[in-house]
Amino acid sequence: MEVFRQSGARSVTMARLGRGDVVGELALIEGIPHTRGARALTHVTTLKVDPEELAQNLASSPALIRMLLKRVVRKLHRTNDVAFGQSKRGI
Repeated sequence: MEVFRQSGARSVTMARLGRGDVVGELALIEGIPHTRGARALTHVTTLKVDPEELAQNLASSPALIRMLLKRVVRKLHRTNDVAFGQSKRGI
């Protein structure tokens, strides 16, 4: 999967995802529209998660909360690495 954003007529790749990666979790948790798009680069199998069902599962599963939190923190670290690298280069 490739996560991208549109910049005018241009599509800018933000990340490439692999097996087991999650996309759209921040929008799902916050209940806001997606700010990025995603497209399959190969054959993929996806799972659509219902926000209400997720909320119920999170309420009863500390292990699920930990797993989701780890993924969000990992994504935050990657974003910080990209932003810091760009600021060091003056971008």
